[in-house]
Amino acid sequence: RLEKVKHPEDVIHVLKKILSNSINYKALLIGDGKEIESLKNLTESLDIKDDVIFAGNKSQIFISNIIPSSSIIVSPHTGRALCEVSLAGACVVAYDLDWQSEIIENNVNGYLASYRNVNELGNLSLSLIRDKNKQLIFQENLRFKALNMLDKKKLIKQEIEIFEKLINQ
Repeated sequence: RLEKVKHPEDVIHVLKKILSNSINYKALLIGDGKEIESLKNLTESLDIKDDVIFAGNKSQIFISNIIPSSSIIVSPHTGRALCEVSLAGACVVAYDLDWQSEIIENNVNGYLASYRNVNELGNLSLSLIRDKNKQLIFQENLRFKALNMLDKKKLIKQEIEIFEKLINQ
């Protein structure tokens, strides 16, 4: 969702930092929301309009095909989408916010930046773009963690145990 609470504008600022370091990159923003026009205006004001692709809402098939071909995923506050990219074994740079640090372990399977520190988010993104070996390590580690953490049978078992404890109190 391209909504203010998700801070999609931070992705655009990160892209500007990447491009300012003479690295030819594009940002793909999937989804729609109230912030679409302000985000487009931001790309124009930063003179990177041609470097940001606003794809709109896309099917799960499209998303599952595009994630593996993405160099990095910048996650200011992505919610369930973070599970999707983790299961796909993507390289993630995220804010240390809410539950994102439960799946992203800094410098183990991704990078975590301080919340709303766009400069740090950008520097970590640059570092990851420049380090292909680190990308491979993060991809493998994140997918492994996601497969274990998000295992359907495990989650159902945990949920049943929680309900049983609540009922038997």
